[in-house]
Amino acid sequence: AVKAILEATTVDPVTWYTTLPQRSVDLLINASPAEVWALVSDPTVPGDASEELDTAAWGEHPSGEPGLGSTIIGYSSKEGYGDWITTSWVTEWDPERRFTWVVHDLENPIATWQFDIDEVGVQTRLRQQVTLGPGESAIARAVRDRPEKEEKIVDRRLTYQAEDMMRNLEAIKAKL
Repeated sequence: AVKAILEATTVDPVTWYTTLPQRSVDLLINASPAEVWALVSDPTVPGDASEELDTAAWGEHPSGEPGLGSTIIGYSSKEGYGDWITTSWVTEWDPERRFTWVVHDLENPIATWQFDIDEVGVQTRLRQQVTLGPGESAIARAVRDRPEKEEKIVDRRLTYQAEDMMRNLEAIKAKL
């Protein structure tokens, strides 16, 4: 059964950068945590279902293999925004449990993405989450330009991201 959890931090027009609004979705999958991890830890997989991320690939690996500190190069496009490339850094790497990366700037990311994997009986719950900010992004600029519309701008972006994440989780489930 699909269960989407849409968690939104209350957005204050003055402090949204520090409140770091987020959304998450989760899905139960009839597969082991190891099988789910094999797909979750492959940066090429989300591009299969995303309407924004075209593809991604591993960049550099400080330890010689994917893990903490590795980089991911993302290639994205969106109507009205064009094409762009991002560099992300893996900040958490706990095989079969958690995979987290920050986008654009290690110290001041424009977004933080995370997968959590939990064994639930004979199934696995896969959760994906995005946190916006605090770094400079198109959303941050839009909020700064139109602070009176901040809540609507942020909610629209988070809703879009939740829909894209759910497509991603469903695609992962379909591969297992």
